[in-house]
Amino acid sequence: MGTDIGNIIGLQLQNQYGKKAPRAPLFAQTPEPGYERALREYTSRLLAQGATSVPPSLHQWLASGGTAKLDLGNTAFTPGEMVGLGMVGKQGQPVPWTSPGQQQLTPAQIMFIAAQGKGSIGDTKQIQQSVNEFKRLQKLEGLKQTPKREKRESRIAGKLSKSGSPLSSGNGG
Repeated sequence: MGTDIGNIIGLQLQNQYGKKAPRAPLFAQTPEPGYERALREYTSRLLAQGATSVPPSLHQWLASGGTAKLDLGNTAFTPGEMVGLGMVGKQGQPVPWTSPGQQQLTPAQIMFIAAQGKGSIGDTKQIQQSVNEFKRLQKLEGLKQTPKREKRESRIAGKLSKSGSPLSSGNGG
């Protein structure tokens, strides 16, 4: 449809300006967001499943004691729909939900945001730096304690605390 509109506008401009008409606009289709696609697929599937389903009549409902229901079959989300709707992370991990009134993200929540990848809120420089420094600290935890290691840990912990990151006080869990 976009090309039809472009052709019509182009013809109108040619009639108005002659051979020196400005170029007709090019319309581009924007990509569909994942949540829109997931909701569209889920709704389409439910509509298709419900198209052949017949709700119980009043007589059937009364005869069942009020327990007769419309059977739509399996109404669960597919894994792709769950990722698209943000019910699980992009790698299928559970979402560390926030609590009402929570003032600051927990280390687990920051790590989850950082794992969402390009184009997400976790794609910011500060979050990635905090997560990288936190991962370095976690690597050092399993090593033998030495003066050099203590100095390195304090330097990294200092960077985390200067940035105001909640990762400086947590353990990632």
